[in-house]
Amino acid sequence: MKNNKQEVPVNKFSQFMSDLLLMPIWIKQLMYVYLRYKLEEELTPQYLNSYEIEDIFQLHKSILTYKGKKELETKASGLTSNYYLFLQDSMDGLTIAELTIKNGWNLFEVSNIFIDCLEKEYIAMPQSVKMVEIVRYMSGKIRIGEYFLRTGQITIEQLETVLEQQEKIKKATNEQVGSATVLVNMGFVPESEIKAVLRYKEESRKRFLMENLNFTNDINSAEDNASLKSTNEKLLKENKILKLQLRKLLNLSE
Repeated sequence: MKNNKQEVPVNKFSQFMSDLLLMPIWIKQLMYVYLRYKLEEELTPQYLNSYEIEDIFQLHKSILTYKGKKELETKASGLTSNYYLFLQDSMDGLTIAELTIKNGWNLFEVSNIFIDCLEKEYIAMPQSVKMVEIVRYMSGKIRIGEYFLRTGQITIEQLETVLEQQEKIKKATNEQVGSATVLVNMGFVPESEIKAVLRYKEESRKRFLMENLNFTNDINSAEDNASLKSTNEKLLKENKILKLQLRKLLNLSE
């Protein structure tokens, strides 16, 4: 009798990771050293150490609710095919990283689908608040100040102070200073943490291709020019503006 059950596609990423683990330990040690150095350089040790396993979005396995299973079965809402691929892959037990690579997506695209499915109650709410909020920020649902508020790193009073200072600086200088700059200069959030969060969001738009172990950058030409280097230059410019105005606005002496 013919089995009509559709087979889950071979997971290339899982196979890739399994192959890596079979390498000699002296090779794995070299890879660990290189990757650790590079990650600490790009995301800072403090940022990396602040995350537990359950906080890492790429390792998360979404659990479909009854409503989600029903939508996958009936497709009553007429969602795009990517949503149903996401729901099916989640139903099959794939992690976010696995389904992202399998379907040729990037993490930014998946974060948008994930948050939409969460809001539509197609998938269960994860236990990690930190994970959900970084995904909200990555997908553009919230701004960086709200991300730090939702993750408990600043208070509502501090966020209100940041917004007030942004408005004062704009009126005094006719320059728009980003909330990230104000958060750093007022000592509410370390600069290393700001840069790590910005870098993570920027990198989420890169697509990892298993076929040739490569990645492509999906940021359009204008955004591509505003890479991490440009972001840092913008932060430096904003810092200069802020340093000239902040003391006067706060009535601080030199």
